[in-house]
Amino acid sequence: LYFRAGKENPGVFKSMAKILEGHVYTIGNLCAECVSFKYPPNAPCCCCHHNLYNEPDFAQVQSLLESVCHTHGFQVIFLPKFHCELKFIEKC
Repeated sequence: LYFRAGKENPGVFKSMAKILEGHVYTIGNLCAECVSFKYPPNAPCCCCHHNLYNEPDFAQVQSLLESVCHTHGFQVIFLPKFHCELKFIEKC
């Protein structure tokens, strides 16, 4: 995500266009992001943000919390935010 030492602008964050070009995408005249980020499942890639969102290298990466916990042998489970109306005990 950052330019390496010895390259142009070392340590500077790459743009979305540069990242996509590294993954063999042709950018052309794609905008950075569409107005609303609501796409049908099989929609054509209309912007750089949509391309990166669907790229497996970015979509399936572990968070820092997950990687640290897995190295120490802990399992991470992400649960939905607690809401009193979803409480199972009160439903009975």
